[in-house]
Amino acid sequence: MNIKQILGLGLTLSAASLLAGCWERPPVDMVQHGYRGTGMAQVYNPRTVAKQADLNQVPVALPAAPDEGPRAKDIYKNVQVLGDLSVAQFTRHMASITQWVAPQQGCVYCHNPANFAEDSKYTKVVARRMIQMTQYLNANWTQHVAETGVTCYTCHRGHPNPQDQNGQKAYWYSAGRSGPQGGHARLAQWPERAGLQRRQVIAAQRPVLALPARCAEYPRAGQPCFADG
Repeated sequence: MNIKQILGLGLTLSAASLLAGCWERPPVDMVQHGYRGTGMAQVYNPRTVAKQADLNQVPVALPAAPDEGPRAKDIYKNVQVLGDLSVAQFTRHMASITQWVAPQQGCVYCHNPANFAEDSKYTKVVARRMIQMTQYLNANWTQHVAETGVTCYTCHRGHPNPQDQNGQKAYWYSAGRSGPQGGHARLAQWPERAGLQRRQVIAAQRPVLALPARCAEYPRAGQPCFADG
């Protein structure tokens, strides 16, 4: 082989290797998860989905607890969010959160074992805010979560850091404040700048319905029209 043939073969092999890294062997399937035009579609490979089945098994729910008996806030100290639950319900809720977020670490991931009531651990403070978040979503975002609702497991999937369906840290999750984007979600990292303290809305996508065909059909009065025609 002369030098030109060797170079040609090298370039061909290089191009093939690059294409192989970008190409996925069919069959593949695409599922649209949102409204058309928003880019909310996901491509699935049946072979990969089969391998991920074990990673996406929802934990078995603990048996329901009775509502009778004293309230958790009357028995335990510093119960700020779940105090209206019965002691049995509160215990079930704590056990479920451990299963959803920190099954390997256990209760001590959020609690100081010497004093469960204190807030010395940052993870406990965050967990309390996350419980409030899920309560708010389930109460006020029924147009999105419907009757299914959300729990800690919806994002955490059995890990302290939110996970994706591949068992990897979710791409939109960012633990630091290194810049104006949280992972790839384009959410503000500095809530005081974003107007959170002034109760302004910050979101990756506006919570509106699909764009209408004409302005008269737009579901929210006072909002701009995008598709008059």
